[in-house]
Amino acid sequence: MEKLVSMRARGLMSDPASEIQPTVEYRPIRFSDLHVLEQMHSDLFPVRYERDFFLDVVNADGIISWGAVDTSRSGELVGFVTAKMVSAKDSEIEDFLATTVCGKTRLLCIY
Repeated sequence: MEKLVSMRARGLMSDPASEIQPTVEYRPIRFSDLHVLEQMHSDLFPVRYERDFFLDVVNADGIISWGAVDTSRSGELVGFVTAKMVSAKDSEIEDFLATTVCGKTRLLCIY
């Protein structure tokens, strides 16, 4: 509940009583999103990532990323998704979750 209140206070959630409703569009994450991305990630997740992770995200260095932007707020970043494909043998989760396809073990990790 505290996060919900925090998000409403920052204007990240739509207020049904408001006359201005957000218009959300999707685009690749940009370098200019770096600060907001780090702040949102910190607010939403208990896991702390190193700065290099965020630099890889904004530079599309091995990580696929998309941002949700509110065009009614000059394109302010209001959401994001990041994904990285790794082979099962390179994953820490290989022993817990794996799918066998054509005799080979494959795994897609999304974080």
